[in-house]
Amino acid sequence: MTFRELFRTVFSPSFWGSLVIMAALVALSIVGMFFFLDIYTNHGKTVIVPDITGETFDVAEEKLEDANLRVLVVDTGYVTNRPADIVLEQQIPAGTEVKYNRVVYVTVNSASARKVALPSVVDGPLREAEYKLRALGFKNVQAKRIKGDYDLVYRLEVNGREVNFGDRIGVDRPVAVVCGDGTLEDVFNGNDSAAWAMEKEFARQEFYRQQALEAQAAQEASLQNIME
Repeated sequence: MTFRELFRTVFSPSFWGSLVIMAALVALSIVGMFFFLDIYTNHGKTVIVPDITGETFDVAEEKLEDANLRVLVVDTGYVTNRPADIVLEQQIPAGTEVKYNRVVYVTVNSASARKVALPSVVDGPLREAEYKLRALGFKNVQAKRIKGDYDLVYRLEVNGREVNFGDRIGVDRPVAVVCGDGTLEDVFNGNDSAAWAMEKEFARQEFYRQQALEAQAAQEASLQNIME
């Protein structure tokens, strides 16, 4: 192509017309894309989150759908005096302004308390057993004393029945940690670690110290009553 032919092509009306059409198509594509995104994301459109706590899950789901929102169960709880399938908590508080189609995460009431596997606590100290059980969600954990090494755990009981490591028990059940009361002398053997032996000795001494303090307090109270 000669320079003259190139000059004629560049400055021809058809060339500039094609450029204008292409520019218009690009501009329309950009505008259309933003318009589509605006519709797709519901830009600027918000709704008020309704209060769904205390409602059954079906009613809560219906209320949220009417408000153009979605619901998803992320956790369950167990409240003994509430019916099953009741919404206990919603993670977006009622009255909050959110975008359309937002997911509201909820916690619903279970028909029964969740069950967990019992940890290994036998032959360990009482304090460690109580910590492990409460960490798993057990609220009613009590020590049950028998003759034996002070605070040494011998077994676990639920409603008077012995339960074992790995048994699945509802966290609402009362758990008795059967442990020694310190009335038996402990004999150190090769299977005991030095640290564990020291801990048991410290626990025994603490037990006797508490007994002495209680006896002293009772004696002082008796003397006070006599003087009065």
